[in-house]
Amino acid sequence: MKSKCPHCGKIEELPPEYFKQRWLCEGCGREYIVGVVYVTKNMFSNNVAKILCPYCEQRNVLPWVAVNKNVACGSCDETFHVRITQHTPQTTNVPSADVPSTGHVVKKIRAIISVIVAIILLIWLSPHLLGILREVTGTDFGLEKLMYDDADCGLEIAAALLERNYAEAMRWANRIKDDRLRRINIINIKKSERLYNTGWLTD
Repeated sequence: MKSKCPHCGKIEELPPEYFKQRWLCEGCGREYIVGVVYVTKNMFSNNVAKILCPYCEQRNVLPWVAVNKNVACGSCDETFHVRITQHTPQTTNVPSADVPSTGHVVKKIRAIISVIVAIILLIWLSPHLLGILREVTGTDFGLEKLMYDDADCGLEIAAALLERNYAEAMRWANRIKDDRLRRINIINIKKSERLYNTGWLTD
């Protein structure tokens, strides 16, 4: 059977057993009751009411005796159920805002999880992305200095010195934010390079 969401208008093909059951729309994530039209007593005049079909939205003139019964639409021939309610219907087949919209909660949770995963991936990929950016453009536009604190720079300097890569050590030293600490590291790197070049330091 076909079911049309009264909130977003998405039409879905559902098994017949979902008729008069709650369904979570795959389009907007909101909940509605499949094939049910809610009416109130004041909608009837002389025991007759004009009721919209939940599928084709064409008006059907129905008598009071159609309440709590299955009715075939005169336009599309789809079957819907007419149900009485004390609330004023806000859509063609949802009685009121009293029906919990769990779809919104699910969508928000999914959005939050997606943001968290994106942040984790960005943190994990950031060193690789910076390396690619530096290779392509010749500069990282100062992003590396923003991403690493002085302690991180110190660890990178130590790793570079162990490999006798003084240019890399100097590059990390220039990214230290603290002026005094940056000058001390630059001086020590130059001393270490000088001692290595004169033979005082060996591998």
